[in-house]
Amino acid sequence: MAADSAKGAGSDGNGLAVLLEFSASDPSQSISSALGGSLPVPTVELDLIGVDYGREADLDRRAALVAAEVAATGAGRVALAASCAASPMLAPVARQLTRCGVSVTLAAAVDPRPVTDGHIRETLAQVADRFGVADGRTSAAGLDLAGPVEVVLGRIEAMLGDWVEGFLRSSDLDPETHELVRLDLVDRYLRWNSFLLAALDAPAQHLPCRVDVFLTDPSSDVVALFGPDTTVRRHRYPRRDSPALDRDDLLDDLRTALTAGVATG
Repeated sequence: MAADSAKGAGSDGNGLAVLLEFSASDPSQSISSALGGSLPVPTVELDLIGVDYGREADLDRRAALVAAEVAATGAGRVALAASCAASPMLAPVARQLTRCGVSVTLAAAVDPRPVTDGHIRETLAQVADRFGVADGRTSAAGLDLAGPVEVVLGRIEAMLGDWVEGFLRSSDLDPETHELVRLDLVDRYLRWNSFLLAALDAPAQHLPCRVDVFLTDPSSDVVALFGPDTTVRRHRYPRRDSPALDRDDLLDDLRTALTAGVATG
């Protein structure tokens, strides 16, 4: 359910499950897709790189935009959930929701991890692969990520622009549609990287609510995300070749935690 269609779902102080998605990730990391609408409570899904959030590369300002959208539903309390690279948004969104007068009862994270420069380079490499750029992975690996965010975004925009132009030259698309395609693709991939730059090396942020983490990856660094003072309940699962969100046992536990979090109060 989009936030617009959920207006009133949390009215009169009712609870709401909020699924924070990073749509640039592999579909296997989508909580909403994994749960498949099976949560028995009002739910909204928010894409952290949605058009509404633009190219905002400040984590707190981006979190404030997300929180305002949640608060507009009228929810009095929320249970948050995120997976993998979306997890760094849990603490800032929770903090901004509290400022909006919304109680956060739970933050749930599946295999959470901080965003590193490796995430940015790999995201760019995947974009290059999509466009068939022969030396794209080499260019992504050598990209200078030092300096102010606006400067780094400028470098990324120039790289993306070159890749898109090469794609358009080799495509059979009608030349009249080139400008529309050009604007759409560059904007979309810049929004991906704006989010990653916002979350890049974000400091650990304390969460005052209950935090449940669902771990299949033993390398997930919970302390790096939530700090040593956040009380974290860890749910551990044997590692398998399949993605974490393909596991029925994990999804059952996540569904139970979110349902209880929404009911709290």
